[in-house]
Parts: sequence; C-alpha cells; structure tokens
Amino acid sequence: MNKISESMKKIILICIILFASFSVSAKCGIGVQVGADFSRKNIEDKNLPFVSVSFAMDSSPWVESLDYNVKNKSVEINFENWVIYKKISGTFNRYFLWGFGFGASFSDSKKIFSDSRLGAGLNYFAGENGSFEFYIQAVWALTYGIKKDSDYKIFLDPLRFPVSGGVRFWF
Repeated sequence: MNKISESMKKIILICIILFASFSVSAKCGIGVQVGADFSRKNIEDKNLPFVSVSFAMDSSPWVESLDYNVKNKSVEINFENWVIYKKISGTFNRYFLWGFGFGASFSDSKKIFSDSRLGAGLNYFAGENGSFEFYIQAVWALTYGIKKDSDYKIFLDPLRFPVSGGVRFWF
C-alpha cells in the first residue's frame, strides 16, 4: 500500500507542476472531487468510490482529472472537452462533454484500460470573482483494455457510468 501511495503522490506532483507551467498567463482551477464509478463489475465488488484531483484553465475547454479508487487500487487520468457550455442563470451553468481516459488497476485482476467518454454536468461559481466552482457531472465511459486473471484477456465494458462532484479553486 505504501508503494502505491508514494507513486500516487509523485503522479499528482508531476501533474501539478505540468499544469502550473502551462498556466502562466491564464486563470487556473485546481480542485478535488469524489465520485462513484457505476458498472456491473464495480457494483458486484463494491468498488464504487473514487477520489480525484482536477485541473482546468479558463483559456481552454479541456478539464483534466486524476482519479484514484482505493478499493480496487486503480488510477485513471481523464481528459474532457466541454464542447457545449451554456448559462442557466447568473453563475449557474450546464455543460456537455466528450473525452477520453487511460488507466490501470493493480487489484487481484490487474488491467490496463482506456475509455471514450460522453457526459453532462452542472457548475456554479461562488465567492469573489467566481473563485470557487462547485460542480456535479455524470459520464458514460465506454471502457476497453487488457486484463490478467489467470491469463491475459481483452475486455469491453460498455456500461460504465462515473458520477462525480467537487469543488475547484480558481486563481
């Protein structure tokens, strides 16, 4: 467990450094989120909850997140493009997204996977100059990859639905 925790800390640090280096001239958001990853396998094994660190810039439609599921020891990095972003009222907005993700699981059934994502969400800005963003979103993630139980197998999970919510701090 300590090796995974140390590896996770290094990955998060690298992402923060890269994010900071690309965001010199833009308003940046760094946040935390929690969620549940609904799929047949995750529901059966009770592997639902995950925690994430998210990154965004106001000059880009892309939002990145680094997810960690403690129960099945998986790590996933996601890239989501908010293609439609519409104001509902005031600082309350809705968005639609597409994207992709890459990950690995280190539980009993080890796997490397990728996914294609479509989703929607709501966000609300609060605080001075919108410095706090609260959001919720649901995504359909068509997931595919290679897993190793007793031997290697290709898998496809067409019914995976991560749902998450969190807060992002803008500076």
